[in-house]
Amino acid sequence: MKEFLKKLTKIQLNFILIIITILTFGISEKILNIFNISFRNWFSMVITVVIFIWIFLSIIICYKSNKKSRSILNRVLIIFWIIIGICCVFWKYTLLFGALLFSISNFNINEHVVDFDNGKKVVYVKSVWMSTDVQIHDYYGPLFCSYKYDSEHYKGLYDKYDKDYIESQKRYEEEKKNNRENNYNNQTNPYNTENSVKIPIKAEITEGDEILYKEKFDDTVVAVVCKGDWSGKHIVQIMKSKDDENTWTSMLDKGDGAIDLHYGTKFKFYNENFGYYLDSGLQGDSMRNFEFKFTDDGGKSFNRVKFDITDTEIGDKEFEVVNLPIFENGQYIIKLNVYFGNDEREYTLYSINGIAFELSDT
Repeated sequence: MKEFLKKLTKIQLNFILIIITILTFGISEKILNIFNISFRNWFSMVITVVIFIWIFLSIIICYKSNKKSRSILNRVLIIFWIIIGICCVFWKYTLLFGALLFSISNFNINEHVVDFDNGKKVVYVKSVWMSTDVQIHDYYGPLFCSYKYDSEHYKGLYDKYDKDYIESQKRYEEEKKNNRENNYNNQTNPYNTENSVKIPIKAEITEGDEILYKEKFDDTVVAVVCKGDWSGKHIVQIMKSKDDENTWTSMLDKGDGAIDLHYGTKFKFYNENFGYYLDSGLQGDSMRNFEFKFTDDGGKSFNRVKFDITDTEIGDKEFEVVNLPIFENGQYIIKLNVYFGNDEREYTLYSINGIAFELSDT
């Protein structure tokens, strides 16, 4: 072995080291893949660039070292320029070939580390031809992530993709949240007054508010507005306007005129007085995992919707409301998902008054 190494020139040894480095990196990646681990894209790109620079410098040194090497490299360069010339003549195929190389390379991948509810994820956004490929990997640190990725679970999470979209979306959400909290703290913080007396929220829609629901009935507009966030919930105000939204009247007549509901709560009014809200964010609470309430006084008060199902096949089984009711043929119709152990069944319930629902006969 020592004799073999002595016979090698510095240039030959250098190229052997390059080959060993490439093989070591490639084999390491394959071994890590077996355990669902992969090098982060940025790290792979750094290694790739370093190897290319290393090879480029080695070729220059080799070219300058002796005539024999120079002669071989000159032939390689001639062949290279002939190929370039052919590509220039048949430019359509050149563009196709170039686009293919660009799309399959990892240099056009935008890499982001994003905090999701279930932990940090490494998000790769890659433009491939006319579409965008998104791969979401588990975060294992600055150098590693999971080899397998999950895209279907996060399908529809982003409406569009570009190199700055995810980061800009995060900044936008943070700014929007801060604006709401500042807006709420400045005018309606229920805990910044003596004896914890809540200050009534002014009945108006400002720039920092988020309109969760709005609908017009004849000359009356009903609006459900998020006035801020508090303890992980929306601060919701229900308002009416009878003069084309120039002035508003707050409907809730207790406390500060708002109710706290989980993010994603759904609202629906069928006229200016009767409506519902469905809050599906009560996991872990003492009652069912949803809160389904109605109002028949325009939002001044809410009461729980009744389900007359005790004497039916549903009985005391766990269930959840699929969506807000629809009004058809003079009755309110609602769907329930009912859980019988590992089995899940869908049932249709109806109500004439919209307050008490019964199991459909059909």
